[in-house]
Amino acid sequence: MKCEHVQEYFPEMLESPLGYPEAAEHLKHCTACRALFTFFRKFEEEKKPGLSEARRSENYQRIHRGMRRHDLFVFGRRTLSAAAVILLVLFSLFRNGTADLPSLAAVPDDELYLVSNAEILPQPQISRENIIEYLASYEYIEELENLF
Repeated sequence: MKCEHVQEYFPEMLESPLGYPEAAEHLKHCTACRALFTFFRKFEEEKKPGLSEARRSENYQRIHRGMRRHDLFVFGRRTLSAAAVILLVLFSLFRNGTADLPSLAAVPDDELYLVSNAEILPQPQISRENIIEYLASYEYIEELENLF
């Protein structure tokens, strides 16, 4: 076997070393792979938690205290934001000096046109005869029955 293939089997070889006899044979003859496997085994053994039960319990409590503090901070911030929005809405509803200003609906269209840059388009002038001629030329007679 090639070194790359044997190195891919390192995690499985830690669990069941007898399951890969070709890789074990390669480790006997290849010093580089054997050193790398030894390093890998030591690294995996050191990854296991080595804290005492008291230290683990203390860490657990510290994490939960921090989480509660964070939750209270977020709750306070959200409450403050909601209160600010409510105050802004109330302030805009009850602000002083707006009772004497007319609403936009009360302003005539002619005055709105004079202060805007818009152009008023003229209404198209289509006679009744022109409408009848168009309908007779382009519409089916079955559809015209519904109009009358």
